[in-house]
Amino acid sequence: MFSTHSFRSTWLEVDLTRLKENLKSIFTHANKKSMIAVVKADGYGHGAVEIARTLEQEGVSWFAVATLDEAIELRENGVRGDILVLGPVDHRWQREIINCGCVATVVSLAEAEHLSKTAVALDKSLRVHVKVDTGMGRFGILFEQAFSDISAMMELPGITVEGCFSHLPSADHDREFSEHQIQRMRNLRHDLEKKGVHIPFWHIANSEAVWNLSDAYGTDFTHIRPGISLYGVASVPFANVKTLMTLKTKIVQMKRLSQGSTVSYLRTYRVTMPKEWIAVLPIGYADAVPVVGSGTYEVVIRGKRYPQVGRVCMDSMMVSLGENKEGIREGEEVEIFGGEISLLEFAQKSQRIPYEVMCGVSKRVPRIYRGEEK
Repeated sequence: MFSTHSFRSTWLEVDLTRLKENLKSIFTHANKKSMIAVVKADGYGHGAVEIARTLEQEGVSWFAVATLDEAIELRENGVRGDILVLGPVDHRWQREIINCGCVATVVSLAEAEHLSKTAVALDKSLRVHVKVDTGMGRFGILFEQAFSDISAMMELPGITVEGCFSHLPSADHDREFSEHQIQRMRNLRHDLEKKGVHIPFWHIANSEAVWNLSDAYGTDFTHIRPGISLYGVASVPFANVKTLMTLKTKIVQMKRLSQGSTVSYLRTYRVTMPKEWIAVLPIGYADAVPVVGSGTYEVVIRGKRYPQVGRVCMDSMMVSLGENKEGIREGEEVEIFGGEISLLEFAQKSQRIPYEVMCGVSKRVPRIYRGEEK
């Protein structure tokens, strides 16, 4: 099914069967630890609503997003599980996060105090997870202040400190530093509990920690928080996950150019053979194909690779078919990435990381979901 009605000959196929298989692989590897599935950035470009619905059908009851807008979108589309908003919410919209029934992230004592006042004024209660900066250098209470600040938060009316978490910046590269972060969170939990402060949920394991750091989902932690591996990317060869997305288009025009003809902006490609067939594809950098990789990409037609030539345009790009001995015609299907051309290969040629490739498939590219139960 199309996620939105579209009149385009370019689309993104999302394999929900693979999503379920990836979920099972992660769940099994992490010793069946409870999961908070990260579906921010529109489900890493796959479509957050369809991803969350599928995961919910598979038993996932916790989701994480980056913004309040993303949380509200899930709620308005029938996602019933708990939704953790990972980013801080501006004071102007704290009423909204309280009213939507989501779980807020608190990154400072001052923010907690403000949320407390807002909740009391609304005669409501808000569940929060406290983010501790154990070494990421981004959002969160500095570890050195965490014990005192969290202790103070426990006394605030209108909010319930339900969770505490941190984030690992290099779980796949720097084991020593990551283990240092994990130990910090363990120490914090033990110190708080000695004082009689009990916080039910603790989590630090992102996708790479699931595969590389078993301590990140040991007994001191109640949940894992995978993101990218749900969508099929992991740094270790033993991770049994597969990418979900395949980007496709169709040839909309064929033309036979003479020797010396040039292709696209800045005329960076010149025909050198007597006659060369060029296929025009209705996909460009406004869709998913960064201009920086122009001239290095390949596409797949009928199972064979063909070079992309010239500069990628906003809405189109061109492919050389050479003499076109295969007899390729207008209207034929073309794979950009996700099958023969892996997402990782495409990412390298476009000078991006896999996260950027996934999130870079724009909203104007319709999503087609495969494997969903009707």
